[in-house]
Amino acid sequence: MSLVTHLISSQFGPVIPPESKGVVHHIILYGCYAPVNESLHGVGYTCYTNSMPPELFDCRHPIAVWAVGGDDFYYPDNVGLSIGGPGDPTFAILETHYNNPENKAGIIDNSGLRIWYTSELRQYDAGLVETGAAVATLIVPPQQPAFQVRGICAANCSQDAFPPTGVKAFAYMLHAHQLGRKLQMSHYRGSQFIGELGRDDQYDFNYQQSRLLTEETTIMPGDTIVLDCIYDSTSRPKPTFGGLATHQEMCVSWIYYYPRTEIAFCQSILLPHLALPLLGYDANVTGLHQ
Repeated sequence: MSLVTHLISSQFGPVIPPESKGVVHHIILYGCYAPVNESLHGVGYTCYTNSMPPELFDCRHPIAVWAVGGDDFYYPDNVGLSIGGPGDPTFAILETHYNNPENKAGIIDNSGLRIWYTSELRQYDAGLVETGAAVATLIVPPQQPAFQVRGICAANCSQDAFPPTGVKAFAYMLHAHQLGRKLQMSHYRGSQFIGELGRDDQYDFNYQQSRLLTEETTIMPGDTIVLDCIYDSTSRPKPTFGGLATHQEMCVSWIYYYPRTEIAFCQSILLPHLALPLLGYDANVTGLHQ
């Protein structure tokens, strides 16, 4: 697209065909900055496997996010997500996750996102940043009624990512899977609690929605964003690991903000010596193989 435009809203509902309802888990539209390769247009791949071309692994800048139960999301009147301008993605990939525990056969899915855009540019260019706990190291032990996982966007990360005047957070989306019960995203400046950036005390996997904040919040360089996820694993006899599948778990949130910067992720990982006790192993054990 050679014309600089602003994305106004993303809508998903009417795009899901009846046979795909209950199977489509979530969809993320990622921006890519590599040179355009026309041979990739319209071709599907299994995400994060060897079948995926190397240049697509760098497509990690979220443009639009939808999950089960979500409805339309509209940007505020003064904000839009820029497409087609200098520094904007050169192309995009649509990542769709499916949940098919009943192994239903014969489903041909063509779900997607319906996007509205305008050539009447708004005052600010928006960005999205994914925060929380890295999926690869997340562990929820079994038989726990309220197990807490904490993901942190640390001060040194935001220090490098945000401009001296800070950015304005205006919306958020919280995301966990079937064990998630409560999610809370908190904002700190040093040891001072600034306020909540998002909260859901009755989290429902089947109703996930991007929500506008009641008031915009300024996030300064050096601030810390903490995401706490509470899980009920009393139905699970074995540990639940982090992963993209519905039976696995996640603890992530997306913050919508302006003006846009280059940051796409700001997350923390669980170190191995902290993970082993959750699995019933001595933290000092060596040579452990799964």
